[in-house]
Amino acid sequence: MNLTLWIVQGLLAFVFIAVGSLKLFAYEKFKAQSEKKGPVGITRGLAAFIGFAEIVGGLGIVLPMAANIAPSLSLWAAVGLSTIMLLAIGYHLRRHESGDSTCLPYSSIACQQPAPSPTASQVSRPKSVNSSVSSHAPQPY
Repeated sequence: MNLTLWIVQGLLAFVFIAVGSLKLFAYEKFKAQSEKKGPVGITRGLAAFIGFAEIVGGLGIVLPMAANIAPSLSLWAAVGLSTIMLLAIGYHLRRHESGDSTCLPYSSIACQQPAPSPTASQVSRPKSVNSSVSSHAPQPY
């Protein structure tokens, strides 16, 4: 479980730092990608603020627990990033954007569906040992 937590935290940190860096340091590229469906309406200052918050949040997910200094800050970083994502959902819904637009490359990691759990008929049950039945005959369950 601990390894899974670190892997998920690392992936989330990487995605938020990458997207935040795009907004903060490459605004023109971010603007060109975002305006494929029409005017964005996000100023350079707002994009820089959101980018900075995503970078700090991405670092905040991993660093406090990795350095073992105030590990509860990782929780607060996750709460802050969740707030940013909820506000982003509202923004994209207002623009009538679907999930398959320019956000898809960034959200593909988070949108992976878990594998379905096996049904009762798919679960293998151990075969009972019956000495009177030949080993080549099918064993009853």
